[in-house]
Amino acid sequence: MRALSNVSLPHVAQANEHNRASAERSNESRLNQNFRIIQGTIAEMELEQDNIKSRLDSIENAPVGTEIDSVFDSVNWRVVKMNTGDMFATEKTDTIILNTSTASGGMFYGDTSVMLPEGIAEIATVQVTVECDSDPVFAVIKNYNTSAVDVRIVSTTSGIHTFILYVTITGKV
Repeated sequence: MRALSNVSLPHVAQANEHNRASAERSNESRLNQNFRIIQGTIAEMELEQDNIKSRLDSIENAPVGTEIDSVFDSVNWRVVKMNTGDMFATEKTDTIILNTSTASGGMFYGDTSVMLPEGIAEIATVQVTVECDSDPVFAVIKNYNTSAVDVRIVSTTSGIHTFILYVTITGKV
């Protein structure tokens, strides 16, 4: 940051002291805004890296002698079947548009469902995360079975929200 304070811009140097202070405040504001954007982007990237690492760890930490039987894609799903009958599946949904207009306790929500790939006999775990560029929202798993996961999207604002869900399931085939 010290180097930035030594930068001299010709148009600022020629301005009177008031204009110089105004220009410096404006530049500082823009730098701070860009820094916040960069911090947010880094935090999002680190979270996604952690999600990917945890997905891979669950496959790599399978019991000794467990081998991958097959890996296939089904619509948006990537499904890994093990020779033990265990399975691991991940999905990144297409963009979902949902109205969170139902109010409850100062929050607003709307419900959606994610269809699961065929052939699942039993579900052991379900994890859902949400990515929304416009408003703070979070996802709550309402219910799940071997064919779908019902998700409630909760927001502090009422209205239309556009988002993507990341769903991870483990279980048996």
